[in-house]
Amino acid sequence: IGLDTVLITVDTLPLVNAGVDKNICNKDFVTLNGRGDGQLTWDNGIQNNISFKPNNSSSYVLTSKNVNNCLKKDTANITVNKPDTGITKLNNTTLQANAISAQYQWINCNNFQVIPTATNREYTATANGNYAVVVTQNNCTDTSKCINFLPLSVTQIIQSDMLKIYPNPTNGIITVEYKSNKLFSYILTDLNGKIVLKSSSNVLNRANIVLDIFESGIYIISIKDADRLSKNVMINLVK
Repeated sequence: IGLDTVLITVDTLPLVNAGVDKNICNKDFVTLNGRGDGQLTWDNGIQNNISFKPNNSSSYVLTSKNVNNCLKKDTANITVNKPDTGITKLNNTTLQANAISAQYQWINCNNFQVIPTATNREYTATANGNYAVVVTQNNCTDTSKCINFLPLSVTQIIQSDMLKIYPNPTNGIITVEYKSNKLFSYILTDLNGKIVLKSSSNVLNRANIVLDIFESGIYIISIKDADRLSKNVMINLVK
């Protein structure tokens, strides 16, 4: 009977440590500091000790390879906390942040100034404009997209014996009847507050205003005489 011997050598696995798991905020950078006694390689193209910005929560695998081509792996978990910045229109006048159990600060996107006392989940707008909410949740802060909100809809335009504006919607020309028995001035602004037209009536109580040079959209007209400033009226220009 012939005998032979096979020598099996069991190499020691390399050391590897991917580091501690981390919690970060959305848009933050993070650095993975892996350690080991072999050649270290992260998956997903991550480089050791080089910061990067994860888009989502994920696990990153670090592989250590020694001179004997033995491999050992370890994993680091990165949790990306993203505040919920969605906004829901509850009704014609109220916006609601989707985030629950958070801190809120509503802002005016026209000038990016905070709205004093608007720190509740719901915000009732008192004027047409662009609004956003800054949400702090799980120790992370993010800002929603700006929403163009028109709590004063065209169907809610206030007409009275003193003031009538027609037709509304209009395709280019409106008539203003303002029975103050005085000449009056008017200012037309867009929803960003930019003045696009400023003029005065040529006769008592009435003015025909040509709007066809402007883009389609919602505008606000303010009528003023020597004694008072009328309520603002929304104009829907449709071409």
